[in-house]
Amino acid sequence: MKMAYTILVSGIVQGVGFRRFVLEKAIIHPISGWTGNLTNGKVFIIAEGTKQNLQSFVMDLRKGPLGSAVHKLRIMVVEVIGYEGFVIKPGSLDQKILDAV
Repeated sequence: MKMAYTILVSGIVQGVGFRRFVLEKAIIHPISGWTGNLTNGKVFIIAEGTKQNLQSFVMDLRKGPLGSAVHKLRIMVVEVIGYEGFVIKPGSLDQKILDAV
C-alpha cells in the first residue's frame, strides 16, 4: 500500500548536491515524487512509496551527501497523488509551496 510524505529538510542542504542525492535515493528505494530548493534555504520533498521504502528513504535523508549537514526533517503524512518517477524542480521555489500541499 502506497503512502505519501512531505518532507522539509533544514540545515546545510543547498549548494551541496542535496537534491541530486535525494533523486539518487528515490531511485534506490523506489520512491516517486519530486524535490526542490526553497527560497528560505531549506529543501522540500514530496515522496510516495511503501511504508518500508519511505522509512529507508528518510533514514538516508538524515545522513545527506558529503558536505551537507541535516539539522532537522519535518515529515507529514499526506494524501497520495500518484506521481510517476521522481524529478528535481529547477531553481528555488517560494515558501508558499508549503501552503499548496
